[in-house]
Amino acid sequence: MCSAVDDMYNKSVNLSVEFTAAFCRSEDKGQKLREAWDCQQFLRAVEDVEVWIAEMETQLSSEDIGRDLISVNNLLKRHEVRCTCTSPQARIQGVGIGS
Repeated sequence: MCSAVDDMYNKSVNLSVEFTAAFCRSEDKGQKLREAWDCQQFLRAVEDVEVWIAEMETQLSSEDIGRDLISVNNLLKRHEVRCTCTSPQARIQGVGIGS
């Protein structure tokens, strides 16, 4: 009878040890996944800023100054909207904050 009780106790201890080890591995994997997610978010933000900079460089390198009053006004409006609404400082600073 003692042998059966000892076997049950040993199995219970082994099960507890295996569960603790699996739980620790799960915690480690969860932490690594969170770090990978943070990294991907950072890379995505960097890519967004790079795309925005490329768009601005294209517009700024344009020699188009308009042919008439209407086209000049449209170019001015487009320029003002892009400079004020896209908030480049917030985009760039936002990339640094997430890291």
